[in-house]
Amino acid sequence: MERSFYTLHLRAYLAEKLKATRSWGALDDEIVANFARCIEALLRAAHGKEFCTNHNTLLSALGATDTVISFNYDLVVERAMLPIALAGHSAFGRWVYGLAERPKDYKLPTVLKLHGSSNWHLPKKNETFQVLPSDWKDFDDSPGYRGHSGTGSTFPIFLPFWDKRIERGPWRKLWSDCLERLEKAGTLVVWGYSLPSTDVKAQQLFTLGISRRKIRLCVIDPSPATRDRWREMFPEALHWEYTSIHSFLSHPPKWWANR
Repeated sequence: MERSFYTLHLRAYLAEKLKATRSWGALDDEIVANFARCIEALLRAAHGKEFCTNHNTLLSALGATDTVISFNYDLVVERAMLPIALAGHSAFGRWVYGLAERPKDYKLPTVLKLHGSSNWHLPKKNETFQVLPSDWKDFDDSPGYRGHSGTGSTFPIFLPFWDKRIERGPWRKLWSDCLERLEKAGTLVVWGYSLPSTDVKAQQLFTLGISRRKIRLCVIDPSPATRDRWREMFPEALHWEYTSIHSFLSHPPKWWANR
């Protein structure tokens, strides 16, 4: 589905840029809005209010100085953080996503969602992302994927497109904050991100933040091609490879086990 929308998006984008005289159907922004509605319906059916123990185990090892970088629109990470947040009496707010200054007693990692999130809203002519939930317990009340019903059907979203408009509105600061954190990172654990060739700006973001530094790079992915892409991109990094999250959690590197 994502590939189909990507093709339609690219066609509409070029038709708009090149001022094509022949109509090619929906406009660029309309295609993205329709993709948002479809992905919301899919996420509601596939995820609902499900809780992932693997995410929870991984996140339990992270603290206030750590960062989660996500290219997913879903709320899987937030639901996995819920029991950790409630046990530590951590308040919910825009700071969860690095969109506001965090309270001094907030001990959870910052979650940067560079392609947008299902529980965000960006009003027209507004330069600030709005976060719809106001409390961690809100994630228990409903799946949170409302786009399929026609209400709240648009949310800030990027397809893995080569020309994402990261310079628009609040996206620039979000990506800039991510780059700043990557430049300081000593360890990068990659799980579930294949580094697709169409996502050029994401590739360059990692290159700017990490290239020519000997960081610890751990890639968890069943695809040898994905693991090779990361290794080739950062040949100077110290590499660890795993084919599944289960093997990583069962036999982690010593530096992770020590956390």
